[in-house]
Amino acid sequence: MNPYLILGVSRDASNEEITKVYRQLAKKYHPDLNPNNPSAAKKMAEVNNAYDEIQKMRSNESFSGADSSGYSDYAGTDGLGMAEQLIRFGRYREALQILLSLPDRTGRWYYYAAACYANLGNREMALQFIHIAIEMEPETAEYRQLLSILENGTTGSSSNPGHRWNPIFSILKTLFVLYLIRIFLGFIFG
Repeated sequence: MNPYLILGVSRDASNEEITKVYRQLAKKYHPDLNPNNPSAAKKMAEVNNAYDEIQKMRSNESFSGADSSGYSDYAGTDGLGMAEQLIRFGRYREALQILLSLPDRTGRWYYYAAACYANLGNREMALQFIHIAIEMEPETAEYRQLLSILENGTTGSSSNPGHRWNPIFSILKTLFVLYLIRIFLGFIFG
């Protein structure tokens, strides 16, 4: 089916208009806002696919030859691991699709989903999801750090208070440090 018809926008619509309509539909049909509603989940999948198809048609960029059918670059990793890797490479929409397909929704799941929504420009959904992550795992500092970034929108630096901060940099830094610790411990105890 025509992705423009699914979203209810014309082919001449601007990217901003398409994104606005997508966000409205995502709010309406999101599985977490419509629990136990298979028709809403199906509609959400259609909306996601239509939006992705439009974005691909409008963009000349490619993501380094990854096939869209099975995420073959990430074979052998778990779903959260796949989503984490996609987030690292700035592939938020794909990461979010994987996350939404996972049945187990841990604090980490909500944290990654919040990061995806934040980087896709949906601050409201990002805030909802990071609050859930913090409720589930209140002791996790990185969740609170993302919440602070989402609420304040700045680094908090007094020397440059107007500097906008992209939440993914904070996430990447944390993930990189955790990765280095894992390598270091593997080297010592390996």
